[in-house]
Amino acid sequence: MSAIDAEHSAHITELVREQYERFPYPDLDPGEMPKGWVTTSIMPLMCPLVWGGRRTADDAMHILDAGCGTGGPSAQLALMSPRSKVVGIDLSQASLARSRARKERLGLDNLEYHRLSLLDVGELGMTFDYIVTTGVLHHMPDPDEGLRALRSVLDPHGAIAIMLYGQYGRVGVYMLQRAMQLLANPDEDIDYHIDLARQAMLSAPPWFPAHIPSYGFEMQPGNKGGIVDLLLHAQDRAYTVDDIHAMLHACDMRFHRWMVPHLYDPKPHLGRDPELANSLHAMSNEHADQIGELVHGALHKHTFVAVRPEFEPPRIDIRDGRWKKLGIVKYFEYTWDPSEADPETGRLTGSPDTTEHRDRLTLSVHPWQAEFIKALSHVPTHTMDVLRSPSVRRAMPSMPGYQRDAMVEELIGALVQRGGAILVEEEHIRG
Repeated sequence: MSAIDAEHSAHITELVREQYERFPYPDLDPGEMPKGWVTTSIMPLMCPLVWGGRRTADDAMHILDAGCGTGGPSAQLALMSPRSKVVGIDLSQASLARSRARKERLGLDNLEYHRLSLLDVGELGMTFDYIVTTGVLHHMPDPDEGLRALRSVLDPHGAIAIMLYGQYGRVGVYMLQRAMQLLANPDEDIDYHIDLARQAMLSAPPWFPAHIPSYGFEMQPGNKGGIVDLLLHAQDRAYTVDDIHAMLHACDMRFHRWMVPHLYDPKPHLGRDPELANSLHAMSNEHADQIGELVHGALHKHTFVAVRPEFEPPRIDIRDGRWKKLGIVKYFEYTWDPSEADPETGRLTGSPDTTEHRDRLTLSVHPWQAEFIKALSHVPTHTMDVLRSPSVRRAMPSMPGYQRDAMVEELIGALVQRGGAILVEEEHIRG
């Protein structure tokens, strides 16, 4: 890096630090936990997703929250993995003060915080089994440099969960960011520009591509930090699927999976034509994901897991009856309204209790399949035990075994693709 580039990078980093000193984000009282768990901080979910049950949230691990902000996710990690040592790092003293206050209120002795640049994470003198970095790398002058720093402290059999902004879903955000730059008045203070940005967001016409419902937290009255983070940020960039794979390749990391693979599946949009469906099936996963992102059109963030090239996480196959030898873990709930069953088929449409992409994650099933989903637990349970549960058996009509098995396989596949359930290898079902 040249001296000029280094000076520019240091300047940008200082602007970002100053922003979060004045406006800690997310702007939560230390006595509050975030509404809704941050997915990548739910260790009972992430352990089977990464290690297939070979590690659990009850194991003692080293966990890093890189760019921890006001500390909600790091507190979640410490609560859900009580035998682990959880470390949070951030540049902002104001954010860390809130993090430490929450830690004290919750009595989390397995959690510690350090004011430290992500680039200096090696100074901790630790390696980590699991790293979370949510909404951080895209605010760095050189995100690749940040990812390389995290890779340097990642255990060879560990994983990094990353959230980066999505380019296509943030088109309207960047239009408004540019408008705010053009409207900037050096004679006015930051409160003036925050009010201006909020007004611009709220007064955008219905056809404006900013997807205001996706930014409900940022738009809450009094949430100055949310508006600054969204529309007045000193530094951010967004990524496409192709950009993410290029970044991982440049940093000697390997893509493992999306948190919700179904969002990147082009088949719901393009797969009705048999010939096109065959073409999509023959594509590489990366190529199909690129198409899925483009036809979705509204992915404003990407959440995914990456590993070092030498680590091969378990690839669990459900085909040809293999699902019968697996455990299954529920992630989110589905709700069903029997009064809205399809009058011809009797099928029910389930809505997930997620805040984002709810319309893309709905599931149409037979009533006995809905009972199967209701019978799932947040604790790994053998799939056959779920199938044999009294509620499922009562609801299941008489049918040949091969037909039932095919329907269960299809259901489990749909759940896993939507992120509603995670599978565990049979030998690692505990308890």
